[in-house]
Amino acid sequence: MGARRAGLLLALVAATSAIARHPAQAQRVRGTLTDSATREPVSGAVVSVLDSAGQFLSRTIADDKGRYAAALLRGARTLHVVRIGYRPADASIANGDSTIDFRLAPIASQLAALTVSDRRVCPGKPGTSEAVELWEQARNGLLASIVSRESNPPRLRIRNYWRTLDQLRKRTESDSRAVKDITADRSYVAARPAWAFEADGYMREHVGGERDYFAPDEAVLLDPSFAATHCMHLVGADAAHQDQIGIGFEPADIRARDTVVDLAGTLWLDQRTPSLRSFEFVYTNLESRALGSGGTLIFATMPNGVPMIVRWNIHAAILAVDADNSNGVRRRPPPRSSRTNVRVLGYQETGGETGYAIWPDGSHWNLGLSRILGVVVDEAGERVPHARVWFNGGRDTVVTNDTGEFHFPYQFPGNYVLIASDSLLARQAIGRNIPTRIWLTEVRDAPVRLILHPRSEILPLVCPAKSYVPGSGVVFARLVNPDGSAADHARVEVETTAKFAAGDTLAAAIRRIGETGDDGRFIVCGAGLDRPLRVRGQKEGLAGEALVERWPDEIAIMTIVLKPTNVPRLPLRLLVRHQRLLERR
Repeated sequence: MGARRAGLLLALVAATSAIARHPAQAQRVRGTLTDSATREPVSGAVVSVLDSAGQFLSRTIADDKGRYAAALLRGARTLHVVRIGYRPADASIANGDSTIDFRLAPIASQLAALTVSDRRVCPGKPGTSEAVELWEQARNGLLASIVSRESNPPRLRIRNYWRTLDQLRKRTESDSRAVKDITADRSYVAARPAWAFEADGYMREHVGGERDYFAPDEAVLLDPSFAATHCMHLVGADAAHQDQIGIGFEPADIRARDTVVDLAGTLWLDQRTPSLRSFEFVYTNLESRALGSGGTLIFATMPNGVPMIVRWNIHAAILAVDADNSNGVRRRPPPRSSRTNVRVLGYQETGGETGYAIWPDGSHWNLGLSRILGVVVDEAGERVPHARVWFNGGRDTVVTNDTGEFHFPYQFPGNYVLIASDSLLARQAIGRNIPTRIWLTEVRDAPVRLILHPRSEILPLVCPAKSYVPGSGVVFARLVNPDGSAADHARVEVETTAKFAAGDTLAAAIRRIGETGDDGRFIVCGAGLDRPLRVRGQKEGLAGEALVERWPDEIAIMTIVLKPTNVPRLPLRLLVRHQRLLERR
């Protein structure tokens, strides 16, 4: 009897279409798109330059003012414009730079008048239906999403999550989240190209029972293979989809694909302002215990009028497969829908959401996230400029301005702990404030005031007991091997001098020996700020050293690279003299 966790994947995959390269000297066609009824500009339309065979040579997206500019490559004959909610438009292209304006005919009223029926349209069957006409409109929106991503990709902040739930009450047992920033020049939802889904389906089963479930994205839905393997019909609005109309999909009856895990679901469009809203699906050809496994894609319209996936998720049952040892004969397993040797261990959910998007021209979109607005002050209440502020356990770091103010834009709801420090201690992730916890909710800025405590209160907590006294120096050092890896458990020698009076003021060498930690780091505390200090590391025939001759600050930070060496070690006083001679040169 074996139990295996089901794996759920939502990863990055490159879109299958490519952008034509435009020579710098290429001629261009420009123009403006307007609504023929309202005379308002039409944004988010795809403008394609076609050759005489109807193949696209270049394409672009109309901006928020309805303006476009497309390169005219050799063989350009026709300009083709499509936009969800409008009829397609074409125009012949003249030689040389030119201007062509379009007045696009809206079809929103026609979408509202569509009649829902059970009639299905399947691949290879003649005839048309209102579902096919609506599908063409949806394709225009999907195409716009892909072309916009190719030609003008935004920077996105994405939060992914992964959680497991128990079998009975579906309560969360584990929950992990990760936030990352990406450039959305490719898909960030589907983990495989459309041809792979056509051939192998949307679930991959490994030896031992582990499973990977996949979700489609705009490129997969747009690919001809999706329509070629699915029947479609119109779906009417319901309580959860008011003022919407859907295109229902289900796997076509294709014998070669009757065992693969496919998708059945609905692509929902807004009828009032034609736009993509969501794609909700379930997986087919699964065991009865896994029925209901599926997912959702949520679309939002960006400032440039283009739809973009902003939320996505997959939920699936975690199954244990009982071994079949009947008579010791190994047989081909029955179709999944007929299998009975499985048990549900629990459930798994994975997905993500886009918090905000920023385009190169400065335009942006926000899911409804909060900002953290704050100020850093010292114990006397004076504002501290150029302080570092970061999230505990996170990567984001900001620097206060000349008035000590800072802000973190567009943060997902949740619990955060803020740390603040000066630039040197921040490099060691050492804060000078009491960690400050804040709770963010949607669309509500959070003000915060962080108080920096003096270094003299912080450094004793970092240094070994009683090794630090105010007014002494502290060295944060790290030894690394020639390949950049940490030199763990390396020998460390620290040498400085001590002054004493015996008629004249004399100096005597003081040496201390220690060892680096697992990360190659160590700390030297209590150094005299008026005396030089040498740090030397050794490990397995490698050695390296660094010298602090003068202390511009009470904190020094160094990285020492260990190298093969046969050079004898100079006494500290000779090393200082040698260093000064080099500086004079």
